[in-house]
Amino acid sequence: TYDNTGKVIPLSHRFNFEVNDIRYRKSDAQNVAVNYLAGDARLKVIENAVNNEAKKLGVKVAYKTREEMPAGHKNDKGYYNTTTGEIVICTENASSIADAVQTILHETVAHKGLRQLMGDKFNEFINRVYNSLDADTKAAVDKLAADDYDGNTLVAMEEYMASLAENENFKEQTI
Repeated sequence: TYDNTGKVIPLSHRFNFEVNDIRYRKSDAQNVAVNYLAGDARLKVIENAVNNEAKKLGVKVAYKTREEMPAGHKNDKGYYNTTTGEIVICTENASSIADAVQTILHETVAHKGLRQLMGDKFNEFINRVYNSLDADTKAAVDKLAADDYDGNTLVAMEEYMASLAENENFKEQTI
């Protein structure tokens, strides 16, 4: 996810993890929306784009309004509930079509997809990826864990990997 100057927004500024079984993608207040449409028309265009992406990914997406989002997460863009398997997008909080598509990629590819792929080996997989990181990236994940996830490196790693799923500019990704 990028700010309005084109710089990658560090993970530590994108996520506010307070509930262990739901993974959120935070709203970026600095990202200026290009609202060529207003109200319901804008939301419908974004929802159609998300539906197209969901179809490609073979997933079903639920939509919630800002008011329907869980307490403390009214401004988040979406989440994946690890208990129910539900992927939720809040189109009201998407700054653009691309932003909403990044959210579904984040929630589907990393949070849902890696869990489905790895099954009960998910935590072991995350730990193996963490242990293979270069020193600078590992230090950044450790800082993210300490700053945002009560020291939970597993969750910080999952969010790092989810951020990579948002786009193809892997070499430019920073935490």
